[in-house]
Amino acid sequence: MMSIKTSEGCIFSRTPEHRPDVRVTPRSCFSMGLYTTDVGVFHKLLPFAPRYNARIIVLNRRDYNGATPYTPADRALLPPHSDTPRTDEEEIRSVRQSLETFMRDRARELYEHLQALVVSHNIPPAGSRSGGIVLVGWSLSVVWTTAFLCHVASFSVGKVELHKYVRRVVLHDPFVLHLGYPVPADDPFNPYFDTSLSQKERNWAFAMWVHAYYGHGNTLDELRRRDTLDEPPPTVVTIPTGETPPGVPIPPGAFGGSDSNLVYGCAELGVFGTLRKGTLFPSEDPRGRNHWANVEVLHVWGDHSVWEVPYAVWAVREELCQAKKAGRAIRPVSTLRLRGANHHVSSTHTRVYIRVLILTSDVCRRPHGTSPSFRSRRISRIRGLPLMRCGRHCSVRVPTYSIQVR
Repeated sequence: MMSIKTSEGCIFSRTPEHRPDVRVTPRSCFSMGLYTTDVGVFHKLLPFAPRYNARIIVLNRRDYNGATPYTPADRALLPPHSDTPRTDEEEIRSVRQSLETFMRDRARELYEHLQALVVSHNIPPAGSRSGGIVLVGWSLSVVWTTAFLCHVASFSVGKVELHKYVRRVVLHDPFVLHLGYPVPADDPFNPYFDTSLSQKERNWAFAMWVHAYYGHGNTLDELRRRDTLDEPPPTVVTIPTGETPPGVPIPPGAFGGSDSNLVYGCAELGVFGTLRKGTLFPSEDPRGRNHWANVEVLHVWGDHSVWEVPYAVWAVREELCQAKKAGRAIRPVSTLRLRGANHHVSSTHTRVYIRVLILTSDVCRRPHGTSPSFRSRRISRIRGLPLMRCGRHCSVRVPTYSIQVR
């Protein structure tokens, strides 16, 4: 495990990456992991990097293995866990402000980290088909990417104009929770919030829940909260002996840990929703200098993941629909459905997954620097992967595609 410091001295840890062939302009892919999981879960991606002349860098968030622990000042911004909703208005305002500051600080760290890597690794700007950075957040790490997009336009330009290097930001399998949407009133099941279980039982139940496969339909009533498919077996069953299954609780995700306090606090007070809105609807700059408004988002989701994943896709589409009707400025957004994939597709179908992350410029790419648009080309393949166009939704032309992974 390697590490790199930001200008403030904060450290992410990361895996050693493949050194791409500099004679052909490479692409760089930065991935961050899910709740309670060390980035070792992505180790299967690394051997595929040479095939696609890619540099894959997997970041461990702070408090995880090899990364710098949060300082006492950082931790003071995270409220202690409580199953009882807060009612005092002054306390709500203060805690929400602290959580917003915490996430803005994380966005700044990520911004400075990417700047440092562009300089130290001589990463080329994003071209039409090469160069640049694909920033990927999976599961809980989606909130690091939404925080990044929400706040990045307000950060001062460093040694490089980073917006010229970020090809796209991928939100992989965010839950309704991670995007801050309200859950349906009818059976909003998530074992992590099941107060009938002890704190330790909740973490383990959640880990097993996200390993399974679910056969969802196309309506709210057809979302399977608990009923899993018999085949394929849960991902945890296929993990080789000696490997730690992804999602097994480790200290940041244990109750009282930094991730746990963050999730409970932000879910209760709507902070994740603020980050989502800042991602989908970039702030308008009267001088026209918000170059980050043109950085596209690719929402990748597995249709056999837990029910919160497809429900979040529907919620995003509906929000974009209503925003379009209201005439709001919207960031370029595309969705890519991985048919047959559960929450751990990076472990079960690694080759397909990396091709989706690295090669999706052929799916949803606009010429870099053009104004936001929902128009897209009709494309049949991602360099060898069968691709199906799924149509458009509401009155918003959100390019929507799907790939069969198994």
